[in-house]
Amino acid sequence: MMMEGRAHDVLKCLKAQYPQAFDQSEKGCVHRIEFLLLLQQFLELIHQSQFEPSVYFAREHLAPIHFRLDEQDLTLLKDSMSLIAYPNPEHSPVGHLLSPRQRQVVANEVNRFILEHGGCQTKSSLELVFAQTSLCCKYLRSLNCGGEKFVL
Repeated sequence: MMMEGRAHDVLKCLKAQYPQAFDQSEKGCVHRIEFLLLLQQFLELIHQSQFEPSVYFAREHLAPIHFRLDEQDLTLLKDSMSLIAYPNPEHSPVGHLLSPRQRQVVANEVNRFILEHGGCQTKSSLELVFAQTSLCCKYLRSLNCGGEKFVL
């Protein structure tokens, strides 16, 4: 669904499947996945050249939460909002936000959210083993016992 640009449907499914994760929203918090999916909905409107509906969407859904975002997400929001100012947003300095690659970024975050809230590991066993091996190599290098260099 996400790669088809149906962020609204994805958010609706996530809220139905994991309501406990979104309960914090009522306490003044906004879950990052909710922000990313709302922002993606805004970007889809811009991509479809629906500028007036995108402004209304931003006012209704993004403006009320902007003060609860961290600096990274606030920058992403500002960059996304700047797309409205360009006659051809795809060719603007932040036009990459309208590309399929941005949908993939959000889809990866959705997958991470599902794994996290579904009780699964967010990293594979191979990633964990590699991270542990890298730390061991770093530690062995720090000892620098004068022996042969250990290469991973």
